[in-house]
Amino acid sequence: MAPPKKHIDEKLLKMLASMQCTMEEMAAACDCSKDTLERRYAAFIKKAQESGKSSLRRVQWKNALGGNVAMQIWLGKQLLGQREPKSQLELSGDEENPVQFIMLPTPEGRNGNGNGKQKAPKD
Repeated sequence: MAPPKKHIDEKLLKMLASMQCTMEEMAAACDCSKDTLERRYAAFIKKAQESGKSSLRRVQWKNALGGNVAMQIWLGKQLLGQREPKSQLELSGDEENPVQFIMLPTPEGRNGNGNGKQKAPKD
């Protein structure tokens, strides 16, 4: 005789799946095995995950239309293929005359190494 089926709280499972939790996380929260969820609830979980994605997209869209410039830029890059212009800086050099970069201190005395201290000259 097979053991009785474990009761799964479908409301909890739907919430977790819509938040894009992993199968392992959902199994732990529902106190069951990952195999049980995959076997009994695969379609249910997939539907809840897709619903969660569209809910997130709706909030992002609302933020963008509400004036959130960062969200407008991000959605433009994701959905419209917009990109930052690439730099037109061209460098040339060869073995005899390589391009050299020299880091100069800023007016505040920083040299770009992140700590604001001048590097000691090498002997």
